[in-house]
Amino acid sequence: MRIAVDARKLSQNKTGIGNYLENMLGEILKQDLKNEYYLFSDRPIKYKFKQKNVNYIEVNKYRNLFRKEQVYQPFWLNVLLPPYLKKFKIDIFWGPNFVRPISFPSERSIITVHDLAFIEAKQYHSSLHSLYLRIFLRLSLLGNTNILTVSKYSKETILKHYTNVSDNQLDITYCSYNRNLFTGKYEKNYKEKVREKHNLPQEYLLFVGTATARKNLKNVIHAIKYSIDNQKKVCDLVVVGAKGNGLQELKHLARKFNIEDRVHFLGYVEDGDLPYIYEMANIFVFPSFFEGFGIPILEAMACGTPVITSNLTSLPEVSGDAAYLIDPHSPEDIAKAIEEILTNDKTQNDMIVKGYARIKEFSWEKSAKVFLNKVAKIQKNLC
Repeated sequence: MRIAVDARKLSQNKTGIGNYLENMLGEILKQDLKNEYYLFSDRPIKYKFKQKNVNYIEVNKYRNLFRKEQVYQPFWLNVLLPPYLKKFKIDIFWGPNFVRPISFPSERSIITVHDLAFIEAKQYHSSLHSLYLRIFLRLSLLGNTNILTVSKYSKETILKHYTNVSDNQLDITYCSYNRNLFTGKYEKNYKEKVREKHNLPQEYLLFVGTATARKNLKNVIHAIKYSIDNQKKVCDLVVVGAKGNGLQELKHLARKFNIEDRVHFLGYVEDGDLPYIYEMANIFVFPSFFEGFGIPILEAMACGTPVITSNLTSLPEVSGDAAYLIDPHSPEDIAKAIEEILTNDKTQNDMIVKGYARIKEFSWEKSAKVFLNKVAKIQKNLC
């Protein structure tokens, strides 16, 4: 079988979906040595796989004719890509980023729908991006499309909003973390080099992700100000990841509160440095208003770092009893959680132990098997 993958997220700096695709596909390729995989992208792919049954095809035409990426992307998927799917005699198409070419048979298509934030939390999406997903996800779900999602929460919201989708079309492929990167083994000398390289404070709260309004870093900064004003225990905030459209507002807020020296924006960091930055953090904060999963929670737990996260959407499902759940709308609640963990060794140690136990519940291996079962089912129906 020839399986095409929309691999555009592997040509960019990794965010959540790129992280999902790299890890999921890496495990699929370990398990599946029979089928041939064709990775299509509109730019050179940054993350290559060692297996011999992988082919890389770059389709990059007419980009200069489009001012908006959200207009070019459906054109690429539905006009530029289909002739290549015919040329390479593709049997199955996997769209790991919500959508598929509409002309490709639905019964031979697999798509991953991570969440419905563009519907359930549309205030955090641009109107053009929301319109794109509303139109092309609905079209992608027509017929008998095979659907993957990443949590029970996301599965329930998909079934609620798309009544044409049946329960047996949907399978959950939980995310995990990169066990090759987050090994739990840290070199003390390199740890200090990482601290010096990134100018990290001795004590800090850590956030990893894109600095957008949905991630709710604004209320973490409010929590730091609240703690300082009320003489409660707190430490600096370190933010790692893409700048996002909320970065300038966060910088302005830190200046307004006169704590700009306590909020550190590192941008992207090398993969090899990331586990050390997690491990040296006192607390990992992830108070998002909306998530389909939340891979950084597992990464932090794998590094033995206590986690504070939101009590909304999929986050309680992911964190189980191993995180301190807070009301993300309340800076006071966030401040209370920070102080409790920083000042109570028992709370801190219990969270670390529970975190190590929790991450064992998630593996890319299990999720890859779910994907390959979908492939086998399609193959059987084709015979």
